[in-house]
Amino acid sequence: MHRSKPLEFVKTADLATDLIYSRPYYRRSNSSLTKKWRKEEYPTVSLADVQRELPYLTPDFLSQTPDEYLLFFWTSVATFEVIYPQEQGQLHMVNVPPKEVKRRGMVPNLEVAPKIKDDRGEYVGETRGIIKEDLDIDGRGTGKYEFIVIGRSQLLDFPAQLAVLQVENKDRTRHRVNVGTISEEAWVRAEHKWTLVALG
Repeated sequence: MHRSKPLEFVKTADLATDLIYSRPYYRRSNSSLTKKWRKEEYPTVSLADVQRELPYLTPDFLSQTPDEYLLFFWTSVATFEVIYPQEQGQLHMVNVPPKEVKRRGMVPNLEVAPKIKDDRGEYVGETRGIIKEDLDIDGRGTGKYEFIVIGRSQLLDFPAQLAVLQVENKDRTRHRVNVGTISEEAWVRAEHKWTLVALG
């Protein structure tokens, strides 16, 4: 993350849980698939990196940005389509606190669980459920979104999943829309790019 006065970049603890679960211990991922989308394991970020990769984030702009408001890290970025299940006639029921039900005047326990689709039209992941009223208020519908990898997990011999952030670009930086998981195989098939991300 960055500090504005003086302008510097401070290394934080690893954001990602990049581990394979295998009783009775954890071990680092050594997957050949992972090597196809990740260039380095935990690369650091310097001011020179930001000036080279994100030249519009000038030293003057960063100096006026509050400390720790922006998080910089190298990761893989790809674009997928988000499909909301109500379009498929599917609704996912979850527990919503009664106070929220009353405050929103909503149908109890109704939540939409968005799905992630690749260019083949296959469902390759999903995002966290969103209260339908939030979708209506935010005006977020189906469409293409950028996703960035923040972690990887694999339970025993099951296919690996990537922990991702669904993001949008505004104010020169990326901002989180939602969190989710995507199949690592699907990520490798997609057009992905290793890039420096500024997350606001």
